[in-house]
Amino acid sequence: MLSDTEQYGHQSHARPQERHQLGGFIGSSLPMRIAYDELERIAAVDDTVLVLGESGTGKELAARAVHDLSVRASDPFVIVDCAATSIANFERALFGAYARDDEMGQSREGLVTLAAGGSLFLNEVSELDYASQSLLLRFIDSGVFRCVGATEESAVDVRIIASSRRDLSEEVKAGRLREDLYYRLHVLQIRLPPLREILDDIPHITSAVLDRLAAETGRPFDGLTYDAEAQLLSYDWPGNVRQLQSVLRWVTAMTVGSEISADVVMKAIAQFDGRSEVASPAETDFVGSGARTSGVKPLWLVEKEVIQHAIDVSGGNINRAAALLEVAPSTIYRKVQGWKHG
Repeated sequence: MLSDTEQYGHQSHARPQERHQLGGFIGSSLPMRIAYDELERIAAVDDTVLVLGESGTGKELAARAVHDLSVRASDPFVIVDCAATSIANFERALFGAYARDDEMGQSREGLVTLAAGGSLFLNEVSELDYASQSLLLRFIDSGVFRCVGATEESAVDVRIIASSRRDLSEEVKAGRLREDLYYRLHVLQIRLPPLREILDDIPHITSAVLDRLAAETGRPFDGLTYDAEAQLLSYDWPGNVRQLQSVLRWVTAMTVGSEISADVVMKAIAQFDGRSEVASPAETDFVGSGARTSGVKPLWLVEKEVIQHAIDVSGGNINRAAALLEVAPSTIYRKVQGWKHG
């Protein structure tokens, strides 16, 4: 999953095929492969789409992927930033205005006209006020609109793709979202997983971001040390991929040399997390006196020895050790970090 801007109902079909990216997304974890499969299925059905996910999970990327994979790919993809569009300007921005009714004294086309034949992406649609929601609902239902200052209506063919970081059913209950608009948007839905649920994809995303930053800056990077990568995998990433990208930009700017250390990564995470110290997962179990006297090893110690043995026989290759143990590589990274800080 990779973006400078900003991953699903899925059941009765075969296990998603092995793949590593789709559009601007990067990752081969099961949740991402399910997302790729869902995006392709949704793109093939020319109806309204609702993309849900936390901030920074790639909702705009998902909308672009739906558009690019659809029959409308050769037509415009137009973005409406609902959170940044003022209440007073929403109607003009969406439908356009004649010169006599435009604040600048000139006629201008609305975004729906610019998107004709293509897709209109309503980013953070739940941020619209009630009056704007009513205008939007009428347009979605009818496909017709009236330019501000016009006496006649016009028709336009666009596909509506909306997104929100909020739980829209809760927004309806709270009275902030029209129920009829919710059901009109909730036709084809995809929910993107937060980064903390796809930790195994972090090394792939990190590699892609570092390659891009190397191309931008002309500075090659050898990558992260083992401990630095473990730091990335042990963090919960409340800002998701956008936060990861910011962290990586900071560490590349602050790194002297071509290898990125754990200390720099920890400082970068703290910089964007607001905490002075980044907590690492630690084992809470300890060897009690009963274990020492009985000769029975505590479970955590047995686990540690098994994992360490797998790492040793794999020549230090964490991915190979994870395959031997039939666990995710991120599990091993977190365990090792816990032993170091426990």
